[in-house]
Amino acid sequence: MTEITKAGTPSVSSALTLPANRINGLLAGEDIAAGDACHIGGNGKAYRSIGAIVDEAADVRGFAAGEASSGEAVTLAFDVTMRYGAALTPSDTLYLSGTVRGGLANSPSLGGTEPVAFVVDATRIHVLQN
Repeated sequence: MTEITKAGTPSVSSALTLPANRINGLLAGEDIAAGDACHIGGNGKAYRSIGAIVDEAADVRGFAAGEASSGEAVTLAFDVTMRYGAALTPSDTLYLSGTVRGGLANSPSLGGTEPVAFVVDATRIHVLQN
């Protein structure tokens, strides 16, 4: 498994993010970086997802559209294209990382068995929910 490294600060590159493709009004339950894969905890707060185990933490409800400290507002986007990395391999399918919270890898992990993104070109990915 190869972890996918962020290059710079990830950002949504889709020309239009429809209201149906974002979850607004969430508070971050921990510090979250732009581009982190996130789930929504039982308390309604956003947390970074991880595929190390099979539970709610392996869910991906969206990717952070920007950075947020714990307690700050965060927006999760999905079914959008993001500038994310460098030297990515087009057509690769990406999964939730089993070792890096909020991260992606090019192969499944224990809890991250469903694809959560695919590579569009050398710098962009299209992100999904699982």
